[in-house]
Amino acid sequence: MVAVGIIAIGIYFSGCKKSEESSPSGSGNADESMAKSQNAYIFPKSASMYGKTYAQWGAEWWRWIFSFDCAHLPLVDHTGALQNQNQSGPVFFLGGSGGTVETRAVTVPADKAILFPLVNYYANYPCGSSQPTAGETVEHFLSAQVEDVLPLMDQLSLSIDGNSIGNLADYLSSPYVFNYTGNANLATCYDNCITGTQQQASSGGYWIMIKPLPVGQHAIHFTGGATAFNFLVDITYNLTIQ
Repeated sequence: MVAVGIIAIGIYFSGCKKSEESSPSGSGNADESMAKSQNAYIFPKSASMYGKTYAQWGAEWWRWIFSFDCAHLPLVDHTGALQNQNQSGPVFFLGGSGGTVETRAVTVPADKAILFPLVNYYANYPCGSSQPTAGETVEHFLSAQVEDVLPLMDQLSLSIDGNSIGNLADYLSSPYVFNYTGNANLATCYDNCITGTQQQASSGGYWIMIKPLPVGQHAIHFTGGATAFNFLVDITYNLTIQ
């Protein structure tokens, strides 16, 4: 089952450094930092961000996605109007798409980090007649499906305010299993395995969390895809930080 978008959008990390959780300043120092390091705005793969790892925030992002009905699903947003729904806490989620080119305008509070997947895949349970083999746990069953797809994710790019971000392969997420309760309406338009009751899922792919951006206008552009699936997402987010 292709996750959304960002196939745009967890991961096993630990270690928390105070410097990794700081935000870029709103002064000229932010531009200077970006010039010195293209990745100045991105939390490192090993960071603990606001008490959670990339894996845990990825699971929170999926719970956010699965909570909507078909009419409000952020993955089918063509303008950006659906991105501001049900946003709370220190991290602002940006949705992906089902493999389309999108340009979205979104207003984000100045104190929020921003999370999105470049490309992502998930498997959930129960789903149809597919079942674990004798003696196999559901967790292994789900994660093995995701593990098979991860090597096929071969198209990645990201730029922030026109600055190309490198080393994106470093942000690969291993399969991460989590529980969720999805909106049953999504079974009619997105994934017929969503039951409306508690289920398990495993997800893996490439996650990015950007530190809170300075007040003003910013542009995030990314692509994510898998040639084997003939799948490519191309999204531009024009952000107003205020």
